[in-house]
Amino acid sequence: MDLRTALGLVEEMLYRGIYVVMPLLICMNVVLVLDKAAPGLGLLDKPSQRKRHRSNVPLVGGPAIFIAVSLSAVLLASHRPVAVFLTLGAVLVALGIADDRFDLPAWFRLLVQASVATLMLVFGDVQIGHLGNLFGFGPIELHGMFAAVFTVVCTIGVINSINMIDGVDGLAGSILLISFTAMAYLSLQADNAVGSRMLAIFNGALLGFLCFNARVFVKQARIFMGDSGSMLMGLILAWFLIAMSQGVVAPLDPASSSRVALSAVSAGWIFGLPLLDTVAVVLGRLQARRSPFAAGRDHLHHRLLDQGFSVNKTVSIMLGCHLLLVLVGLLGNLRPALEPFMFWGFVLLTCAHAIVTPRLVPGDPRPDV
Repeated sequence: MDLRTALGLVEEMLYRGIYVVMPLLICMNVVLVLDKAAPGLGLLDKPSQRKRHRSNVPLVGGPAIFIAVSLSAVLLASHRPVAVFLTLGAVLVALGIADDRFDLPAWFRLLVQASVATLMLVFGDVQIGHLGNLFGFGPIELHGMFAAVFTVVCTIGVINSINMIDGVDGLAGSILLISFTAMAYLSLQADNAVGSRMLAIFNGALLGFLCFNARVFVKQARIFMGDSGSMLMGLILAWFLIAMSQGVVAPLDPASSSRVALSAVSAGWIFGLPLLDTVAVVLGRLQARRSPFAAGRDHLHHRLLDQGFSVNKTVSIMLGCHLLLVLVGLLGNLRPALEPFMFWGFVLLTCAHAIVTPRLVPGDPRPDV
């Protein structure tokens, strides 16, 4: 390798690295500012029987991530569709802040989430038009109002699944980091330049947040993501999973090709553990005749903690499981003919988790524990 080639590689690495480094540094600095302002704003998560941290923790991760993403996107990946995306994200961040502060009723949160999902569909042109080849007879197509309603319902589901998985220091951010990294790789493979840049920006902001949230960097979380962060991240995940699996690249990069970067079935595997665990928990709560939105210690991370696993071991186990699911999704994405087997494999895995896990790792579903 001659000097010119080496310098070119270094320049390319620095060019790509800025999409991670800039939001990381912005997020870290914003956290330091908001951390001091949190008590005055009433954005503190207080210990309770269900929330077992030892002291009040600022709920400023969401606003910090959003500010880092917004500034970085404006400077590095400015496009009109990105502005639509950030505007809808701002609505959910505001909703999350209000919920963290005033504990809003579930029906109001769902109403706003449904409105944001509808606006995503209308102004972002992000809609589920097919489900993939689930049964081996060709892709299942969705049309008209049914496609629109299905998109809104799925988006709400993704948003709330991230909220549900955000229960242990470093867990939600690390899971999203794995999924976004896989999606960034697929975006690069599909020549979706703006999409891959935005995903790199998300990862940079998440890394900045994890420096204050994951117990790899701190003894215990200094800040939490809060509902504002989990809903924002859920919207991001839903937007990109739909856009990439439906051949919709125009919402973020009008100049890129229109080929599908991710099969609809593999998208479920990239979603991974949050999808699997949320479905299992909802089924369990419905079977027990409880609201699926009720609080309780019946998620996998609660079960592991209640069995005596430390926070870091719990996170490591769940990240290992999620990484395996994502890798299966990436491999399956290379073989379209395997879509029916991939779909039914995920269904069987979810059913096994719903039936077997409560017996192997008992938890307490009571909402006040």
